[in-house]
Amino acid sequence: MKPIRLKIAGLNSFKEVQTIDFDTLGQDNLFCISGSTGSGKTTIVDGIILALYGDSKRGKLEETINLNCDRAMVELTIELEGEIYIITREIRRTSS
Repeated sequence: MKPIRLKIAGLNSFKEVQTIDFDTLGQDNLFCISGSTGSGKTTIVDGIILALYGDSKRGKLEETINLNCDRAMVELTIELEGEIYIITREIRRTSS
């Protein structure tokens, strides 16, 4: 499996839609995810895990939604055995 693109919105530190283009980043077969505390490094990995498995290993899914949002969305585009797949997941807050 090769990740091509990841879109994240409303997940943890990403309130607005953010797009990560792994094709561009990986042109030299190596890239680094870096940034200050709270900038969203772990959220990128969380987004990939959420897209692939529909779950989070860091607590309740609803708790991964940005506090200023009612929902979170991830869209992961991957290449697998020569085929392109787009996986979309959405989490909504439930009424308490």
